[in-house]
Amino acid sequence: LPYMPDMQGKLAGDLHYIKTKGHSTFSSTMQLNQFVYEKNPLGDWEMNGVYMPGDNNDHHIDGFLTRDGNEILRINGLYLNSENGNGTVDATVELDHFPLDVINPFVPNKTLEFTGDFDGTLSMKGDPAKPLFNGNLAMDSVSLFMPELSARFRFDNRPVKMVDSKMTFDKFKIFTKGNNPFIIDGYVDFTELSKIN
Repeated sequence: LPYMPDMQGKLAGDLHYIKTKGHSTFSSTMQLNQFVYEKNPLGDWEMNGVYMPGDNNDHHIDGFLTRDGNEILRINGLYLNSENGNGTVDATVELDHFPLDVINPFVPNKTLEFTGDFDGTLSMKGDPAKPLFNGNLAMDSVSLFMPELSARFRFDNRPVKMVDSKMTFDKFKIFTKGNNPFIIDGYVDFTELSKIN
């Protein structure tokens, strides 16, 4: 197809629909094996998900993502409708050695190259229009290489905490050469998502 990126792989999947009295449940599995994007091998991927409605106007989802047989992401969540139309959400995402090198093929002109992986948990609760985020994110041997500058930046392995939608950097260090790091000390406020543009 014109303007489509060069992609290769083997795609397979299935979808199950189960209807019981008053409820409909969906489950799906999708596999993308030997995936290659713009001549960059990205391995074998599998995604599984389940949707189940509850008895009290609630909706549940569960799912996970694997790469080369290793589970790297899990998600479970609940959405509860309310009579006044303002529902609530309660969802959790867990990352387990989520590889950052999968980003590299999608960076234009290979101006950035990532290595390492992410670990951590992030929860989202409350009003979907203004949820509260809590959790932590740890960088495991994460580095960023900028070929045009011949510069590599290494990131602190200490977890970054998210408390009540504020991501806090507590003297977070970014290293280049030598032992004199650039230090970030402060927070990023995600409380008003509608104001982010």
